[in-house]
This record gives sequence, C-alpha cells and structure tokens, in this order.
Amino acid sequence: MSFDKIPFSVPNDNSKVYKDECMYCFNTPFSEGGLFLCLVTHYGLCPKHLNLHVKKTEFLGYLHFSRVQISTVTAKASEGDLNASSECSVLEKPKEFALKYKDVWELVIYPDLFPYSLADHSVPTDLASCCQKLIEFRDAYNIIEIENQTNMWEGNPLKPTRITNLHQIENPPVVSTIQRQCQWEGCDKTDNLWMNLTDGSIYCGRRFWDGSGGRGHAIEHYGKTGYPLAVKVGTITANGADVYSYDEDEMVCHE
Repeated sequence: MSFDKIPFSVPNDNSKVYKDECMYCFNTPFSEGGLFLCLVTHYGLCPKHLNLHVKKTEFLGYLHFSRVQISTVTAKASEGDLNASSECSVLEKPKEFALKYKDVWELVIYPDLFPYSLADHSVPTDLASCCQKLIEFRDAYNIIEIENQTNMWEGNPLKPTRITNLHQIENPPVVSTIQRQCQWEGCDKTDNLWMNLTDGSIYCGRRFWDGSGGRGHAIEHYGKTGYPLAVKVGTITANGADVYSYDEDEMVCHE
C-alpha cells in the first residue's frame, strides 16, 4: 500500500498521545517488540494488541517505537555523587542507576510492518512532519501524572533537604529498564513509582483524590525502615530527578 493512502492526524495543543505504554496492557517501548503508535488515534499498541486495534479501527499506518539500552554505568556511588544541580532543583542520580539508551522510530504499514525511515524519499513530506510532531509530543500519561501531583509542590521553590549524609546500603539492586513494578507483596502498580535512595527498592506513591495514583506503599516502606528520600521513577535524567523527602514531607533539592 502507498503512503499516500495512509490516513493520519497531526497532533495539536488539545491532542493526547499515548506512546509510553500500550493502551491495553503495561508494555512499554522497552518491552520486546516495542510499541506501535497509531497515526490517527495516537494510541500506543504492543505487538500483541496491534491486531485488535487494526480490527477495531481499520487504521494501517503506525510509528514503531522501541527504546534500546546501549550501556549501563554500575560504578559504586561515592560520597560526592549526590550534588546539587545548578538550579538546586533535584538530586543527581546515583551512578548505579545511570542508564543510557536510544529511541528508535520507524514508519510501518500494517500488516507487512516493513520499517521505513522518516527520511525515506517515499514518505510524503506532510506525513513525515506529522510523525516528527508525534515523536516530540509529550506522553499523555506523563502529563496526567504531573497534573495530579502539582498540589504537592506547584508554585513553591524547592527547599534544600536537611538530610546531608544519606546512608546507602552496599550492593543495591540493579533497576530493570524493561519491567518495573511496585515491589510490595500483592501490588501490581506499574506507574507512580518511587525508588528509595537508600536501598534501591521501588514502591508505588500515594493515591490521588480521584482514586488514581499509587497505593501508598512507598511511604509505608519509609515507616518501616526510616529511609527518607525517594526519587520518582521516570524523572531520572542526566541532569537529575524529582526527589521527595518523607522525613520532611515535601519535594526537596540538595544544596
């Protein structure tokens, strides 16, 4: 089928693009086979649920999105690893969890799913432009999560944490980039996750007023252990991350 016959919808300010998780399960771009982003509905689908989506919508054009890990830094964090960022907004991540990966985007047509580069001469300019906007668009789940938590720190400058000598256990666990889930027994939450900076454990955050969010297992872990700082999974970048102090009950930065 020619690309000229493939329908697509250019995202705008009111659009919602779901590209970080399958609409029907918890698969992500890290999962085997990645995700297929529908060019019309802007829904992300794993390979297992792609057929279902095509059957329901008859849309055949997709952006295939996979996130591939290319290296992992596993050097033990030193005492100086937790340094302030230039704007005193977040704590830098420990070296054990410094991951590098690349995003791979390719245009495909169902059912052959042969990958085409967006720079391919056979891809129409307007279609390539639409795909580029989808690639740059922020994921809808991420936007919702941020909006649900703004009451925690919006408009207030982050205070430097009073915890200046954070204890960290030896040989913390390696964090999986493929499947992350709350480690509390019986909890299946895979979003709103927080990694404790003392022992590397991952638990879900607090439940929001509308019933979304987590089940509060991260703060329960703090209550049992006294380990005070946790970093929001998914916010870790080369420049830092969002860090919450349970001891101080607020988002914090490091001087």
